[in-house]
Amino acid sequence: MEDRWSTPKLVQLAALVLDSHRRWTGRELCERQGDPLAQARSLYAAPCVVLAHDGAADPCFTYANATAQALWELDWDAFIGMPSRLSAEPVEREQRAR
Repeated sequence: MEDRWSTPKLVQLAALVLDSHRRWTGRELCERQGDPLAQARSLYAAPCVVLAHDGAADPCFTYANATAQALWELDWDAFIGMPSRLSAEPVEREQRAR
């Protein structure tokens, strides 16, 4: 579904991602004009890859913007819930696991 970014839960997650990025880098990840829904739309459409995952022992993706989905050639349903360790190419996974 193309507009999943607009659900209340994901609008809230987008705000968390934007706030966290600003807090840790001192920079905005994307334009933050308008209401939270408009900001969530901007984040989803951002030209840079934006991914978020949970804090589990084996972290799984909770957010993937359109650019990430295009780069990895995965739709929302394939991305969300996937362990982030699987985002590396198979030959790189052993190195990444260290």
